[in-house]
Amino acid sequence: MRAVRALLVVAALSGTALAGLTAPASPGTPTASTPAGAYYQRAVLVLTYHDVAPVVPRGTDTVSPSEFAGEMDRLVRDGFHFVSVPQLERFLSANAPVPPNAVCVVFDNGYEGIHRYALPVLQRHRIPAAVFLIVSYVGRLWNDLTWGEIRGMAQTGLVRFYTETYDLHRGIAIGPGASTAATVGRGIDAHGRPESEAAYKARVLTDLAKARAIVERETGQPVDALVYPYGQYTPALIAVAHQAGYRYMFTTLGWAILPHADPARLPRLDIGVWDQTPSSAEGAILTVAAQAQRTPYTPPESYTRVWR
Repeated sequence: MRAVRALLVVAALSGTALAGLTAPASPGTPTASTPAGAYYQRAVLVLTYHDVAPVVPRGTDTVSPSEFAGEMDRLVRDGFHFVSVPQLERFLSANAPVPPNAVCVVFDNGYEGIHRYALPVLQRHRIPAAVFLIVSYVGRLWNDLTWGEIRGMAQTGLVRFYTETYDLHRGIAIGPGASTAATVGRGIDAHGRPESEAAYKARVLTDLAKARAIVERETGQPVDALVYPYGQYTPALIAVAHQAGYRYMFTTLGWAILPHADPARLPRLDIGVWDQTPSSAEGAILTVAAQAQRTPYTPPESYTRVWR
């Protein structure tokens, strides 16, 4: 199951063996070092979802409406507290307090199922959430949100919108038979010449600034956060994102956010997957939180992949 795979990721990231993990406190049985009802403190687990849809293909980042509702119901029942991205930002920038057992719900890409199936659950429990949009897809792809749906969700006061890119959530050729994320790779032209550093920076800056400006205009919300496409980032991309006006950038590294975390390399936990269950989702959250509070972890300076 995905929860087991999440533990393997945690072990690899922290440099510990999976066998070294100890079971986290079960709901209702706090450890001696935590107040009653608190499984962890001074930490936020960002829970990443993608699509919510009745048809759930195997091996995808999609959950059914009943699974999403079941996970939210269970977390509410077991004493988790939901925080918004602005609350998380204040936790990082001003050391503002967050409640124990803090989780933050986010959605990548901007699928229409967020509006149709996830929003009613968020409204029922008054759960704040954030959606990171591929802005050029809005209103163009059959299964993506429209601007009307986005504005309506923003007006609920529960959902905030941020960006991934305008139109760079794709691969780019970087050599014969090789590609990588368009936001980290320097492309090659028809003659095999690589893109210059200046051209790369201008291309990515134009895209990220355009995405931010459009989402701010359409929602009336400030946009200061983004998700790295495919989780890939480099110091050059971080510098460009800062130049485009972003202050908080999220990776796909499976870890908890603790005080003084690097705002340009924020980890998240990939919860919204086809084979997850409410119990395994909660188990993954508790295990990652416990491991993060025991084991120091510094994200790598860069995280890139080459596809062949």
